[in-house]
Amino acid sequence: MKHVSSLLAGMAICAATQAQSVNVSTVFADAEKQTEVMLREIPAARNGKSELVSPRTLEHGQLKMVASRDWTSGFWPGVLWFLYEYTGKQQWKDRATEYTALIEREKTNAGTHDMGFKVYCSFGQGYRLNNDPHYREVIIESARTLASRFNPTVGCIRSWDHSKDKWDFPVIIDNMMNLELLFAATQLTGDSAYYRIAVSHANTTMKNHFRPDYSSYHVIAYDSTTGNVVKKNTHQGYSHESAWSRGQAWGLYGYAMCYRFTRDKKYLEQAEHIAKYILDHPRLPKDKVPYYDFDAPGIPNEPRDASAAGVIASGLYELSNYSKNAATYTAAANTILASLTNSYRAPIGEAKGFLLLHSTGSKPGNSEVDVPLNYADYYYLEALIRSKHMHDKMFALPKVALKLPAIIGSNMVLQQQTKAPLWGTAAGNAAITVTTSWDKKVYQTRANAGGQWRVEVQTPKAGGPYTVTISDGKPVTLTNVLIGEVWFCSGQSNMEMPVKGFRNQPIIGAEQTVLESDIPNLRLFRVERTNTIEPVSDVQANWEASAPQGAREFSAVGYEFAKILQKQLKVPVGIIQATWGGTPIQGWMSKENLQEFPETKWAPHRTVITKNHPAVLYNGMIHPLAGFAIKGMLWYQGESNKEEYARYEKLMPSMVRSWRSEWKGNPWAFYFVQLAPFKYPKAGETVPYMREAQELALKNIPDAGMAVCMDAGDSTTIHPANKSVVGRRLAYLALGKTYKVSGISYANPVYKAMKIAADTVKLNFDNAPMGLTSYNEAIKGFEIAGDDQQFYPATAWLAPDGVHAKAEQVKKPVAIRYAFKDYVITNLYNLDGLPVAPFRTDNWAGPASK
Repeated sequence: MKHVSSLLAGMAICAATQAQSVNVSTVFADAEKQTEVMLREIPAARNGKSELVSPRTLEHGQLKMVASRDWTSGFWPGVLWFLYEYTGKQQWKDRATEYTALIEREKTNAGTHDMGFKVYCSFGQGYRLNNDPHYREVIIESARTLASRFNPTVGCIRSWDHSKDKWDFPVIIDNMMNLELLFAATQLTGDSAYYRIAVSHANTTMKNHFRPDYSSYHVIAYDSTTGNVVKKNTHQGYSHESAWSRGQAWGLYGYAMCYRFTRDKKYLEQAEHIAKYILDHPRLPKDKVPYYDFDAPGIPNEPRDASAAGVIASGLYELSNYSKNAATYTAAANTILASLTNSYRAPIGEAKGFLLLHSTGSKPGNSEVDVPLNYADYYYLEALIRSKHMHDKMFALPKVALKLPAIIGSNMVLQQQTKAPLWGTAAGNAAITVTTSWDKKVYQTRANAGGQWRVEVQTPKAGGPYTVTISDGKPVTLTNVLIGEVWFCSGQSNMEMPVKGFRNQPIIGAEQTVLESDIPNLRLFRVERTNTIEPVSDVQANWEASAPQGAREFSAVGYEFAKILQKQLKVPVGIIQATWGGTPIQGWMSKENLQEFPETKWAPHRTVITKNHPAVLYNGMIHPLAGFAIKGMLWYQGESNKEEYARYEKLMPSMVRSWRSEWKGNPWAFYFVQLAPFKYPKAGETVPYMREAQELALKNIPDAGMAVCMDAGDSTTIHPANKSVVGRRLAYLALGKTYKVSGISYANPVYKAMKIAADTVKLNFDNAPMGLTSYNEAIKGFEIAGDDQQFYPATAWLAPDGVHAKAEQVKKPVAIRYAFKDYVITNLYNLDGLPVAPFRTDNWAGPASK
């Protein structure tokens, strides 16, 4: 190593004098020859192991291949894309495409922060050069995966998944490089969530990673719960307080890139400060190829790091686009390129095809010291290209085309006689026109700088089909658009349960429902399950006319409801489904909404978000649709919250208020289902109190109603097979309460008052003008207690004033309960067939609520 360092030092002056003499064409011609060598070496190095996809380095003189999960796997495809970019040769495009495809499996790998290195250096470069729509989708999905590692309390994306005994929430300076993937995703989708995460990470890193002289720590360890800095370390540098060279390079490159996407001057200034630290450092050699650490004690006999030099050069070229110090940065980058080209390149045919020698991975770990590294080659070629094309265009992705969210598409239903919002993304500041065929009106607006736009179109009475044409210069026409009534259904598994049923859990009448499901004026929109740590702007779904295949997959409750509405109102109906089984209400509420509930158990330290994490279902499945004009919301949820019933009474009204505010003045009704009977194996004693909490919540939700289904449960499954009755009762609420259809009874009988005469309890009920019936069966579900608060089964009978009941064991009744168990099938109805809601007359303490 001493010999190498001395040799390089001796050549530095020569290299510096030749800073402007690099012949980029010659270098790329040589790079092509070396890459041919590499391609010949790869099959033997893989040794039949298909999981090995990228050459990383030389190990004991032999080519070392790595799997796609390795953080460096994307650099080799990136090298091939750079060869294609510079030469235009189809052979390099073909090879780049081949090796890029091998990285795709990483798009859903939430166990790593290195998505930018792996995916953007491969798919990102390919998309920039090739505009392949599939690459676009991979970039977006990868960004979504990377975003799942963001902790809003810390304000950063988590780096390694070490155990807490080493680091609770480590963030490394390298992570600045992965922000490009997030910024790109915002450009491609218009979804600012990725942008916000990137900016938060950049700001937090700027605050905590840098010393007063603008050198950077390698690792900052945070407390994932409080966001406080716990310790500052190195992992690859000489010491905790030293300046690891590649870390300084990542910072320079990262903040220059952040300025490109944000035009925020603080990022430009930060990049300039880091550049000054590097270029003015007394231990930076004259050839400007740094030692592995600026503070390594053995300089000048410490190993150099050509990879850091390549990153610095590439970052300086970009920075020169924006800074008044452009001449200084360009000259320094030119010197680095000349040094790398003249003194660090591998001779043609050697080093198994790598381009550069003398890089250092981790000297403290005695790993990859004075060897070729694929990322050194990547940033070297990128810097060479940037040296020839120093302008913003070379950094740009293909121009963003007009894009509409999934909810706004062909076959959709728009709410009649309202101002229906339409929105989407386009190029920043693009002029947008929207033309509606029903009135030939043209609406005009302009996208903001971030590309988002929104208009409200006036809809007529129900009808169609119509077209809606949206244009940014290239028109997109939405066809087969109907105007009618739009409803939204959400919740957990009993709302999610499709017409086809769950495995071994059928739906009564499913075959008939599917057989009769060809209903052109009934449109379905079923959102794919999505949970995200930050709000996103779109969902995976599409509008389709009701037909057997779509009907089978749709919510049985939602489908029955919509089918009845369409038949009764004789207008088109659209029904939107956003559901996920086994989820608590907190997952469907926004982060801001949940600030009202400080006891909410956030779990920001989790690497992989689960469906049970607060706010993640709102972020992924509600927020993207908020604002789309609807008439009402259907909700069937609560099983997952039964053990915190006392809190639920406040949670549900708060959620509805928050959702309604998201719809920004588009008022809608809210109808929900009280939990059905089921013999719960655990905590069943909380269920009647949960039903009571649902009824109490109803009183605090304007324009709302509750469907009671105490006659439609099943002791053996939490998913009753009779979903038609649930859909019907929700439809009764909508038809009678929202649409004011005469003759429709929708209000369940509810307890009104109690009188005690000796050992008999006499009950009166509201919403039973014609009295009650048990259809000639013995009335089930009543229990009576005395002062001892012990309830006993009661015999009940119909009376002219309501229901009378008595229990043989209770001579002096004090309280009565009806259907106040987790499982009891009731049979007491008003004469319209609506069941009496469960109730109790006491206020005695129930089981502990979480």
